[in-house]
Amino acid sequence: RAFGLAGCRGRPLEVNCLVAPTHPQRIDAVRLLEGFSGRRGILVHGVEPEPEAAAEETENGGGQGDEDDDGPHYYMEWIEAWSPRLTSAKLEEWRALLASAKPFAREPVSRLRYLLELRLHQVAVAPTGYGELTYRHGEALMTGAALVCQDLSHVEMMFPFADRENVAFCRPDLSDLRSTVEELLRLRRRLLAA
Repeated sequence: RAFGLAGCRGRPLEVNCLVAPTHPQRIDAVRLLEGFSGRRGILVHGVEPEPEAAAEETENGGGQGDEDDDGPHYYMEWIEAWSPRLTSAKLEEWRALLASAKPFAREPVSRLRYLLELRLHQVAVAPTGYGELTYRHGEALMTGAALVCQDLSHVEMMFPFADRENVAFCRPDLSDLRSTVEELLRLRRRLLAA
């Protein structure tokens, strides 16, 4: 019922790209989409560990399967690393990633609110993380937004994605992300004008 009510207002916003900071390409995607209307940003909420706590936990062998883990939960393999030197380097990489995401930082919202907001957008961008498929692919399909993501033709999956039929693929390096989104927005305007 809530999706139906959200749909009554049409799709006044252009592009939605709210993502977790699990990969540098996600920050690039948000940066490339500046200037479009809609909600874009990096969802950061308490994912940056205190360096001393994370290093101490790793050195003591803690963190594996621990519910109260202080480590960056998107990078659980860091906590499992056997080398404190490697863990220190990865934590430094994590802090650098979060620092580059700061200009785009957004507070997360509830799942229902997120889906209702996504329902108001014409296009949803789903950049990869450490893996090709994300929840955003299914969420875009569920809410009826046009889905844009990197080419997934090499991935064996149950989603029946076909480029320019039910998804618009862009290059893996995101070099044509903006032009792909612009193409979809132009197509939508032409269809609505007809």
